[in-house]
Amino acid sequence: MQRLLAAFLFFTVVSNTHAQNKRLLKYVDPYVGTAPSTTLSAGKHGAGTEQRANTIPAVGVPFGMTQWTPQTQRLETKCVPPYIYQDRTMSGFRGTHWLSGSCVPDYGSVTIMPVTGKLVTANVEVSAAFSHADEITRPDYYRTKFTDNELVTEITATARCGIMQFTASKDDSLYLLVTPNSDKGKAHIYVNRSANEVSGYNPAYRIYVGSGKPAGFSGYFVMRVESIAANGGVFTGDSHFAADSIADKKDIGAYLGFKVTKGEVVRIKIGTSFTSIAAARKNLETEIPGWDFNGVRAKAAAAGKKH
Repeated sequence: MQRLLAAFLFFTVVSNTHAQNKRLLKYVDPYVGTAPSTTLSAGKHGAGTEQRANTIPAVGVPFGMTQWTPQTQRLETKCVPPYIYQDRTMSGFRGTHWLSGSCVPDYGSVTIMPVTGKLVTANVEVSAAFSHADEITRPDYYRTKFTDNELVTEITATARCGIMQFTASKDDSLYLLVTPNSDKGKAHIYVNRSANEVSGYNPAYRIYVGSGKPAGFSGYFVMRVESIAANGGVFTGDSHFAADSIADKKDIGAYLGFKVTKGEVVRIKIGTSFTSIAAARKNLETEIPGWDFNGVRAKAAAAGKKH
């Protein structure tokens, strides 16, 4: 009888724990630490970056190499996270290596920004208003809707790759801007229209010992698009060209253009690596071989619940 009771209690505890684990993700609040602290103790340390917890609403899996976050702050600036809660405009969605809770800069990152209407590439023009009311943020999924054009963006991820889908609210032109976030103008980017692919890399630099010198590695990326692009090219600042590569200039990037209809979904997937473009491509082919957004999200959610 005692053995039966013990077995029953064990089964009950295991079953309840499993049921609770299935619901844990809904209790995670990725916004925590994305705004300055207002506590008395935080005030004692000054009113600058010391008051920020410097966390971001990152999408990914536990112990993943690259995470994906909405970007409200450009570049890889020390003590300035890619996302700050008080900001009201976005300049893209970043594949980031930001050390959450730290005051070091991001490194080897890449940003994808969807732009509707006419092609604009200058930083001052490439931004879109958003509202927190239109955001859904979870460890396995992020969604937002831009206020001006109602374009919906959704993101989910694996350990080294991300997949995004953009849903148009009307018949329009859609441009995807791909920017390696080099503060020093040393990035490279390539466009392969026949493969519907953009690739490149963003060198990392030291911040303490040997500050400003190359760190000896880069953030490499490969982005593929499910739809066939109508046009494409590269840009630097507000100038864009129908070329297939650009390197070592300030504010460079690449673009792919599409004609979309109301309700149409454009999907992209991005592989990353710290060793080479070929390795980023291999990571992408291994971790996201197809275009099943919901399938990738389900795996990311399962990984989050497990850990």
